[in-house]
Formats: sequence, C-alpha cells, structure tokens
Amino acid sequence: MIFEEVSLHMQHDVEWLLSLKPEDNRRWQLAKVDLLEMIHTVYQRGEIYDEQGRPASFQWMVTRICRNLHVSIPRNPRSMVSAGRQRKGIRQRCLKERYEWMMTQRRVEQPATEWVS
Repeated sequence: MIFEEVSLHMQHDVEWLLSLKPEDNRRWQLAKVDLLEMIHTVYQRGEIYDEQGRPASFQWMVTRICRNLHVSIPRNPRSMVSAGRQRKGIRQRCLKERYEWMMTQRRVEQPATEWVS
C-alpha cells in the first residue's frame, strides 16, 4: 500500500475523531503518543480546517480530539510526537507502519475505530 493512501485513510480517521463529541463517551485505547502521532501526520497534510474555514492548527486538533476522547491534553504535544517517532527497537513500529499493517493484513478500513471504545 502506498504512503499517500495510508495518509488519506488516516486523515479520514482524524476527521471522524474531530466529529465526535465528549458526550459520546468514547475513549482512546492506545498510548497517547500514538494518538498525537496520528494527529500530527494528518496535520502535516494541511487538509483539515477549523470551524472558521482556516487550516487547522496542530494544537487545535490535539485539544479538540483529546477532549472528545477524554484524554488529558499534553502541555507540549510536539515533543511527544518527536519522542514517538524516535522509538527504538523492533518491538514497536511507528504508527504509520502499524496503521498500514492493519489496513493490508487485517483488512481494516478505518483502524482508529478499533482504537476507540
């Protein structure tokens, strides 16, 4: 699967997470760093807009999604993303690789739906 296709599916998942409401009582099941890594990957595409029609900032996306999923909002989300992307060892692959694996090997169209309860 090509990177662009994975990124597009990830964007759809982030859009879904942005559309949730705190009252939906959904909870993120993976590590917070995974959530932030996904948000940042989509943020870098520059194709998400806020309520005013402006390109969404990374902080706006983090705040909104964390509130929707009842996750504490980190003080410095960019440093968490950086740490997540520098994971060492074979035991933990980056989120993009795991996302692609779920789509190709498990045939999951929207992996984030499996990571939210």
